[in-house]
Amino acid sequence: MTSGKPSLVRGDQIRARVDTRDGGFVVEVGVDWASHRSLVLLGSASIRCGTEPVTWQAASDAHEAYYVSEGTIRVEWMSVGAGEAVVHTGEYFYFPPGGTYTVTNVGQDDVSLVWTVSPSPREPGGVPGGARAQLNRNADGE
Repeated sequence: MTSGKPSLVRGDQIRARVDTRDGGFVVEVGVDWASHRSLVLLGSASIRCGTEPVTWQAASDAHEAYYVSEGTIRVEWMSVGAGEAVVHTGEYFYFPPGGTYTVTNVGQDDVSLVWTVSPSPREPGGVPGGARAQLNRNADGE
């Protein structure tokens, strides 16, 4: 894809990765620096009911925003005054740069999220938290 003109991103152009050992947290990237030379990273994610929590360290320059289109998540943060929030269908959550976050599906149904990160990491494979993020794939840190 090239920059400078609008473009449709079809399903076969979306890149996905699984971020938990149990395969229940899937992140999809539709728009990023590599595909569109975009300063905005845009994608979706799904978290199956019962999936282990996912923790990451956001990049020091990455502003992240999430919209919960289905389900309920608990977001915990371990920086700038530790805390947590429960986010329901139709609600948004913002992660400031550099924080450490854990997201858990706390509902009885699967969760669907739409997310954006700005600026978009310029390394290949960028996902929420950036390509520079350190994702803990399970409680053992594997």
